[in-house]
Amino acid sequence: MISSPIRLLPALLLITAFWTPGTWGADSTVTAEPVDAIRRTGEKPAAWYRAQAGAWERVVAARPGDVDAWWHYYLATAYATRGGAPEARRTRLGAIVDHMADWHPDRAETHLARCILDPGDTLSARRALQLDPDNPDVYYHPITTAELSRDTTRFTELLAGLHATGDLDPALLDYAFNTLVSTAPDALVFTNGDNDTYPAWMLQEVHGIRPDVTILNLHLARTRPRYLARRLAEEGFTIDATGLPGDPAPFLSALLNTLYRQDPHRPLYTALTVDDGWLKAVRRDLYVVGLTARFSPRRIDNMTVLLDRFAPAARLDYLRHDWQHDRHTVAPEILDRLNLNYVPAFVMLAEHHQAAGDSTAAGRWRALARRVASAGERGAELETVMKQRGIQ
Repeated sequence: MISSPIRLLPALLLITAFWTPGTWGADSTVTAEPVDAIRRTGEKPAAWYRAQAGAWERVVAARPGDVDAWWHYYLATAYATRGGAPEARRTRLGAIVDHMADWHPDRAETHLARCILDPGDTLSARRALQLDPDNPDVYYHPITTAELSRDTTRFTELLAGLHATGDLDPALLDYAFNTLVSTAPDALVFTNGDNDTYPAWMLQEVHGIRPDVTILNLHLARTRPRYLARRLAEEGFTIDATGLPGDPAPFLSALLNTLYRQDPHRPLYTALTVDDGWLKAVRRDLYVVGLTARFSPRRIDNMTVLLDRFAPAARLDYLRHDWQHDRHTVAPEILDRLNLNYVPAFVMLAEHHQAAGDSTAAGRWRALARRVASAGERGAELETVMKQRGIQ
């Protein structure tokens, strides 16, 4: 635990150290490595973040004038303490931000750390953006804040700014496009996290693709009931969001069933990225139609949807030819795991065309399923499934 905050002398004075490192009890032989956002690298083991927090703590003690070191220290600590006692976590992160501000009072990294610690600190968020508009990290928090407040003009401006940084990987944008084209007009789609939410918002707001679709992030929906009620009211629904269950699976089940009862003709979907823990109570009512699953207590013909909507419109060449392998802004293994969500649709299409006697089309979908499954290290599992279904 970090001791009570130490107020530093002005940064112009020569100070070689200001606290005793080692509060993490980490191995002093651990080398400090860059710590990046989980959306880019995937989530590493908690032990790795703890070790890096200790390593970067030693770096900032020796080189407090290194703002990048502070940022890595802050981010490692934030990830290492996720799921811990909220007050203790806030105290620890707050102490880091205070020390960081003593050395770097008006740097984008310091303001960004402040607004991550306190989501209501819009002044710090705006200042971070003013100081470093080419840094993609300064956009995500304000975009979310604009969505929560329903400041649609600001929301669009910020997404355009993020787009200009080039941070959203083209593969994520293709994936988001294929998610959107999986849906019927005026759909509501519940998404999971950063990599299936921000790219879809960007396509809608910056490129005008499928603006009729409403994208609702499940984590924002569950933790911000006033936002959820307001957002759904804009779509014609009346819901007491504060009365929904708190746990993910009952929450999603109650939400989808409530919306369905109010308007059984409104298309409701979950993205295939949504974790199984959310879907346990509704799985029997979900029908895969591409990169989304449509919620319907009544049976629907999802194969027709795959054939008529998803297959003709989806952008799939990037799965066959990765021209930008060395230019991805997210780790390739994240993309490979994300692309596994294509496999159910590809298998269904291969099975349909084989049954229809179209061996060429069946072979094309089968080969694409194998390519994606192999890249995601699930090739053997796919072969078992295809054998069970008689797909040759």
